[in-house]
Amino acid sequence: MKKLSWLVIIVISFGLISCNSGSQHRNEANKDISTIKYRRITGKVVNAADMKPIGGSIISFNNPIKNKPVGTVTDSEGKFVLDSIPISVKKITVVNVSKNKSKEVELNEEDNILIKMD
Repeated sequence: MKKLSWLVIIVISFGLISCNSGSQHRNEANKDISTIKYRRITGKVVNAADMKPIGGSIISFNNPIKNKPVGTVTDSEGKFVLDSIPISVKKITVVNVSKNKSKEVELNEEDNILIKMD
């Protein structure tokens, strides 16, 4: 009986240790996410030939934190806003739906960009 109770104590102890270490890893991950810096990008998508706005274009980027794409659509004046872009994101994708064309745009330090589509 003594051997069985010691075995139970050992198993419970290991279970508590592993649960505790798991919560430490989660806290460390949350800490990393809270230190990530974000930015806001605004802009306008226009036709390169005549500089007319292109409404209904899709602007997106792959969010490395959530590991999924995030995006928005340009309004009738070709304007868009992308909020909460992690600083680590260096490219956005622009899709002109009406012409079925896409373009990758390198981000720089500018917070307001003009995108010219062919």
